[in-house]
Amino acid sequence: MSTLFLLFTFNIVTGNLQGQTVIKNEGEAVFKWEYPNPPADLSHFEIYRSVQSGVYNNANPWSIVSKDSLQYTAKDMADGGFFYVASAVDSAGNKSDFSNEVHLIIDTLKPNNVVNLRIIIITN
Repeated sequence: MSTLFLLFTFNIVTGNLQGQTVIKNEGEAVFKWEYPNPPADLSHFEIYRSVQSGVYNNANPWSIVSKDSLQYTAKDMADGGFFYVASAVDSAGNKSDFSNEVHLIIDTLKPNNVVNLRIIIITN
């Protein structure tokens, strides 16, 4: 049985916060995974998303990806913290165990503007 390893790459400005990937600007996230030695009857891959670690609806994938691709590009992602896993599905509908979980925080909102800036002149 093959094992899925899910990882992220980004074509936008990113940062790191406590081991989590943070998207700081609007952009897209590219999900990439490894799947060595796929079975002959591999049908497709499924990506799952949740706001809670370890809790995924196995019947409702966030995205379905062709068996011929080991990546998926997500655009216009909503702000918030999300957890992701992937699984492989064969032609009979059997699903592999979930891949490793990755956590992504999307924060495209900029802070409020600074207001009431003043100069105070001090004389002796």
